[in-house]
Amino acid sequence: MPLIIVVVWQVACVSGLCRRGYAGAKRRSARGLEAAAVGRVARNIWSASARQRRFVIGGGIGFAFGLMNGLSQLSSKLTDTTLQMVRNIPHLALIPWSSCVRHR
Repeated sequence: MPLIIVVVWQVACVSGLCRRGYAGAKRRSARGLEAAAVGRVARNIWSASARQRRFVIGGGIGFAFGLMNGLSQLSSKLTDTTLQMVRNIPHLALIPWSSCVRHR
């Protein structure tokens, strides 16, 4: 269905039914379809979602430690002090360290 809409739009613009400034021709959409066929779109989506994956992993680890510390006194005694110290480090202070580690 979306391909039919793009083709009808292109034909309407080329034939002069649409004003040029109002709705331009969708020739560039073919480039997007070509990129999808080559696999560049999937690769770009995968690399763009890296930040979300890291957020989910970090959030999952934090949630697991919080749950363990809340439910178990032993876990709280073993890890809570260390986690509270790390929590007080400003997030911006961790940025240069993480960028150095990534490039090695």
